[in-house]
Amino acid sequence: MRLICFLISIVSPLCLFSQTAIDSLQTIPSQKKLEIEYCFGADRLFPVDEKKIYLPKTIRESRTSNSVYNLDYTEFTDIPQFHASVFTGVMTTMNFGEDYKLNFDLFAEDRGQSFGSLRLSKVIIYPRIYGSISKKLNDKLSLHINVGDLIKFKHNYGLTMNNIDVQGITLKLDYKKFWFMYTLIGDISQHIGLNISDVYSYKVGYDSKSKNGALLSFGSSLDVLLLLNPLDSLNPASSIFSFFGKYDRDNISIYSEIGYRFTGANFDEKIGALLGFNLDPIDNGKTKVSIGFNGRYYGNAFNTQFLNKSARYRDLTNLNLHGNYIGEYLYPLVNSYRRFDQWSVYTEYQNQSLVSISTTIDLERKLFKDLFYFIDLESNLINESFRVNGFYLFYRTGIKLKLPGELNFQLYGTNKLMNLDVHYQTFYQTNVPLFGFTISRLNNL
Repeated sequence: MRLICFLISIVSPLCLFSQTAIDSLQTIPSQKKLEIEYCFGADRLFPVDEKKIYLPKTIRESRTSNSVYNLDYTEFTDIPQFHASVFTGVMTTMNFGEDYKLNFDLFAEDRGQSFGSLRLSKVIIYPRIYGSISKKLNDKLSLHINVGDLIKFKHNYGLTMNNIDVQGITLKLDYKKFWFMYTLIGDISQHIGLNISDVYSYKVGYDSKSKNGALLSFGSSLDVLLLLNPLDSLNPASSIFSFFGKYDRDNISIYSEIGYRFTGANFDEKIGALLGFNLDPIDNGKTKVSIGFNGRYYGNAFNTQFLNKSARYRDLTNLNLHGNYIGEYLYPLVNSYRRFDQWSVYTEYQNQSLVSISTTIDLERKLFKDLFYFIDLESNLINESFRVNGFYLFYRTGIKLKLPGELNFQLYGTNKLMNLDVHYQTFYQTNVPLFGFTISRLNNL
């Protein structure tokens, strides 16, 4: 009952906000339109007595030595989903003609019903603001701008920054088949686990589409990364030069990227490389499946100095791990549905060459009209100095019932949990499965 009352208390103001925005649009020109969407998620996992987790020895020892909670990283700790966490949001898009958009999203979270109603230590309300301009200047030249909160940001094809939220601006000019892009990102050391403040990126590229529908893209970039705590105060920046390319046809994408970091080391130690492909969802009406693959190589100097262990998601003034979910930085509940694979995973292996292979398989099989079986798999094999150091295998599998209003009810087992006890947004891998249920409407968040 308390949970229902809380949802009413959260959703009602958001609905009022939406209605006020709709009413206000009636006073502005008709070409300006407002689109409104919403998301919702309620999760409940059931803890077990067996709390052991899998973690490579190298990473466990490094995190243990840096833990402010005296953790040894052999067991998972308390997380919001054990207490029936709930989040909801209203996402609005204001269209100023065909070329200009401004998005204002408002999200609210309750991180645990076992701590009473509307307690400050468990309730969060936060905005996301971002806009875009896409303007054709003439028959050959067009301009594209994105500014504000850049969600699920991926730089090039993911050799470095990928699967993260940042704040910044991208400016792209298209001239025939050629393009130029400038990107500025503000202080990504905040909650992303990287020893990097601002990033300045300059890219040029070429896109060509053939008669059979295939798209070939390639380009290069120069990235200037300002280090938060440089070893040499006279050289507070580090630069990476990259080549990248992609081939798209139908529902298949094949892409690659190679990067060279300007630093004092042997040539092979300064190289990073990525090769990947995506098979977009294939749906025959009965079964839907998508597959992804990424292979990476990092020389032992490529990620040097990029590790930052200062960010924390828990309140450092309160070392109680139970219900202590809100610290200086925010790990949004919706991000717990994201992938494990991100650059911070590899920066934890400092001064070591790495080879990694990451795969994803998402499968959904119709059982009856609105009832489906699903399984989401994600694996990550890491070879440190060409020795197998760790193999992660995350799974989430169960039954999904599609409800009206694009809501989904899932009853599932998983070994993937939020990890609030590290310096970047990541996950625990439990040794035994945990069971739970969720009701959600995510809209590709």
